[in-house]
Amino acid sequence: MAYHNSWLYFGNRFGLKIDLFLEPKPGVPPTPTHLGEVITKMKADNVHVIIVDPYLNRRTAETVAAKTGASVVDVTQFPGGIKGTEGGYIPLMDYLVNSIAKALAGNK
Repeated sequence: MAYHNSWLYFGNRFGLKIDLFLEPKPGVPPTPTHLGEVITKMKADNVHVIIVDPYLNRRTAETVAAKTGASVVDVTQFPGGIKGTEGGYIPLMDYLVNSIAKALAGNK
């Protein structure tokens, strides 16, 4: 799952199903009702990872993760957007793939 619907292509490329979002619609903050529905769906679908861009509210993702046992993974679409992604596209992709793989492996 993702906070925001901006990772469709990444998910498709790496075989990740990213179709559940903390935002009910892009740019619309989640309501308590929506978050309750997300938590229920995450538990039902056995979702283990929430990806969050640095400009979004990580605290909301952490709250949902605490209620579902998921891990929150910081992601960025631009090299240098997060420490460890400096140096261009390849370091960025290494960071993203390794961070998400580590979170998925830790939640088995």
